[in-house]
Amino acid sequence: MSLGDIVSLLLANPDTCAEELKYRHEYDNREKPEPNTIDNFFVVEEYKAFKNNNNLQSENDVSIALFNNGFVTTKRGGRLFTMIHVIGLSYIRQKRYKDKYVIQLCILPRKQKPASLASYLSVILAEMRLLNT
Repeated sequence: MSLGDIVSLLLANPDTCAEELKYRHEYDNREKPEPNTIDNFFVVEEYKAFKNNNNLQSENDVSIALFNNGFVTTKRGGRLFTMIHVIGLSYIRQKRYKDKYVIQLCILPRKQKPASLASYLSVILAEMRLLNT
């Protein structure tokens, strides 16, 4: 399933509905920061530069971040894996890291560092660029 299809399903799913995805837009357009809170991703310079380049102008635009993590399934580390996943930054902080909101794109088994990671990432990044247009 493509990343675009997965994001479309999130938008159509009543449990992860489009109303919840408006958090980013509402956060950007608030009058002043909430007192005594830790700021969000939306205050970092990279996000501001991305937004100032005519991205994320609509309240319906979805902001996502791509991550990769390595993990093992045994104490000795004999079974190594790399997971590539997407997190919807448009959800509120309390929800965006929960299982139903995190999109796992692939899990790569490996003995050493995965040589094919770049090939997987290139396809995912190409689709992310296409979704951005």
